[in-house]
Amino acid sequence: WNLEKKFESTRANASLSRTFNPSSAGDQAQTDTLNLAYSHIITEKLTGNYSVTASKYSSETGCISGFNYNLYQVSPRLDWRWTPEVLINMAYGYTRTKRSWESEPVASNSVYAGLTYQWPRISFSR
Repeated sequence: WNLEKKFESTRANASLSRTFNPSSAGDQAQTDTLNLAYSHIITEKLTGNYSVTASKYSSETGCISGFNYNLYQVSPRLDWRWTPEVLINMAYGYTRTKRSWESEPVASNSVYAGLTYQWPRISFSR
């Protein structure tokens, strides 16, 4: 399931999915994921993005029965289009995991900075 709404300078997206994946241990793992994303053009060169993801992983059969955990992720990001070829972005990531066999959740924080260069297109004609 996927729902997307676009406005003049804003885009919002919500998706819900369920996947089943086999494992090498003879198990079948189920993953349910809810993703919410929001993007807004702040200026001509600056875009703000925000995403929230919640996932539930479960395995009730096979060799690793009871391998269950929940994963939550939050990630705001700023993209700055310095030139038509160069994009600079900065992001923060927060992840929280709660595993069924542990008493306390585990959390992590991260900061990202990126530089993307896209080569100009070169075309030749005969």
